[in-house]
Amino acid sequence: MTDKAHIQNLINHGAMLVNQETGELTNLTLEFYRHQLDWLHRNKAIACTYEMILPGIDETMGLRIRKDGHVDSGSMESIEMLEG
Repeated sequence: MTDKAHIQNLINHGAMLVNQETGELTNLTLEFYRHQLDWLHRNKAIACTYEMILPGIDETMGLRIRKDGHVDSGSMESIEMLEG
């Protein structure tokens, strides 16, 4: 699965991202993914990680976007263990 397809699959399953400052939920979109890639390159960052909610899953999930465009998703614990 390509990284854009991975994001689209999460979108199709109703993925929501948690704003760490306000706790508000926002829909995951391909535009968000593109914006984060741009942000990573502008700030010379390696990756960004977000808490994600998926309908029907009680556990808080994680989403990591790397500067090369690679996307990882899974439990927050497993996402936090990833490097770069």
